[in-house]
Amino acid sequence: MEARPLHNELAFFEANSKSFEKKYPNQVLLIKGTELVAVFPTREEASIDGYRRFGQGPFLLKPIGEPGTTATAPALTTGILGPIEVSVGAND
Repeated sequence: MEARPLHNELAFFEANSKSFEKKYPNQVLLIKGTELVAVFPTREEASIDGYRRFGQGPFLLKPIGEPGTTATAPALTTGILGPIEVSVGAND
């Protein structure tokens, strides 16, 4: 069985997305496993903190409030574990 990178993070986000959208508009969430680790005003700040806490990851950075934003895992998108991008649009 193939491992599904960020499965827990994405499931956690989906289960809590309505609440996150209300509480954290126009913020970037840092999610690891089934925990919202921190909230940041910019993707850059979230990424820096994610690398500081988790090294090469994987961890999920999820911008809130922007239709069609893309969530990524830096460790995966830098080629360490292989690329992944998950588009989350307004119609999801």
